[in-house]
Amino acid sequence: MAQIFISYDHDDVWFAKEVRRILESEGFTVWMDDEIGFGSLWSPEIDKQIKEAKIIVVVVTPDANRSTYVTYEWSYALGLGRKVIPIYHKTTTRMHKQLADIQYCDLRKAVPENWKKLVDKATELIA
Repeated sequence: MAQIFISYDHDDVWFAKEVRRILESEGFTVWMDDEIGFGSLWSPEIDKQIKEAKIIVVVVTPDANRSTYVTYEWSYALGLGRKVIPIYHKTTTRMHKQLADIQYCDLRKAVPENWKKLVDKATELIA
């Protein structure tokens, strides 16, 4: 079971994989939809992984804000009572109010202390 589910738009897959790499290097179990095998039904698998995760990390970008899939993932997670951590990867001006109301982690620049803040918050929420 993954502790952390990463929600992202596929145009930002390289950044989502970097988030996964950092979190896994800190000992977290992370799940992304690139783990769904060919021929599998992806929608039930995503629902299952969101239900099992303790934290949903949302990579916030303009593309992610327009994505019905990303919106579904974080809103479904909130409905289940999961903790959601938005992380800004690209500046965006329009965001759904429910997601905008959650304090975000700013990773738009490669600032090591912000990566540490993400790891510290994930550690706190999983404890």
